Amino acid sequence: MDIDLECDFMRVKSYITKRKQGDIEITKDLETPIKGKHVYVIDDIYDTGNTVNAVVNYLRVKKPKSINVVTLLKRKNSPHKIDAPIYDVMTIGDEWVVGYGMDDENGHCRNYKNIYKV
Repeated sequence: MDIDLECDFMRVKSYITKRKQGDIEITKDLETPIKGKHVYVIDDIYDTGNTVNAVVNYLRVKKPKSINVVTLLKRKNSPHKIDAPIYDVMTIGDEWVVGYGMDDENGHCRNYKNIYKV
């Protein structure tokens, strides 16, 4: 890309087991100030919207110029709960998926080179 760009990471946990979502927990926060900047939240999957909604609301307090959400997968029936645009690559059904960075309930299968439904 031919633009100045900063990249930072957050670690956010929400799933306790395969089908049970727990409280949203930020285990690693941003180290880069985002005030007045365009922010893109990149996530593996947009499911219930709860995690992304919590992250967007958390980031809004830091006063970025804009927030956009980009996700690899979006569930077909996911509610649009956030006040930000969502851009997705692929829509999926209700199946649980692993691989390509997404894990199972034991934290395994992230290293698969493809996405598989369980």
